[in-house]
Amino acid sequence: MEIQIIIDIFSGRENPVIELEGDEAKETLEGLKPSRKLKKDDLGIPPSSTLGYRGLIIKQKGKKSESKDLPKTFRLVNGDLFGPRLSHRATDENYEDFFCSPRGPTRKINLGRNFPGFLRKEITQFHELRKKYRPKPYPWPLEFNVDVRPSMSQIGGMMEARYNSIIIATIMAATIEQIHTDSLDVQLVQCTLHSLALL
Repeated sequence: MEIQIIIDIFSGRENPVIELEGDEAKETLEGLKPSRKLKKDDLGIPPSSTLGYRGLIIKQKGKKSESKDLPKTFRLVNGDLFGPRLSHRATDENYEDFFCSPRGPTRKINLGRNFPGFLRKEITQFHELRKKYRPKPYPWPLEFNVDVRPSMSQIGGMMEARYNSIIIATIMAATIEQIHTDSLDVQLVQCTLHSLALL
């Protein structure tokens, strides 16, 4: 049995990777088995663009998952498990504390003696960030307060414009008989009257 744990913490550089085998890998998966399903009031995951610690990514090596209770790849965040068909609390809710301890898997990587303490601080900060990050649900159905009816001033303006057009058309119709030029001018006036009638 073999699993890979990726500490999702860095941006712009590779994240630390720890390989666990045998009994150590088996005990880790046992402690990370899902217990109760997360509820709507429980904390969710902030966007992946968050700087700093974003959880532990656990990958089960091999063609088949060693643990049937867990997907091949999943994420552990402050005791919560996320993955395909997985949104639960871990059996060992404090696994990340053990992970950073002197007996934990961080002993296998050489990132300086201050790294476990730094990681523990990042885990705490991420937990506080999750408390603040609670997406607000959109109301449904959506309501739009848009009044598409024209106002009284708009109606008055349209009526005044149409009234002026009628007066102009009447005057032009009355003077058409007095036009003594060629038929082209008469046709031009008639086209103008037709256009005004459409206003």
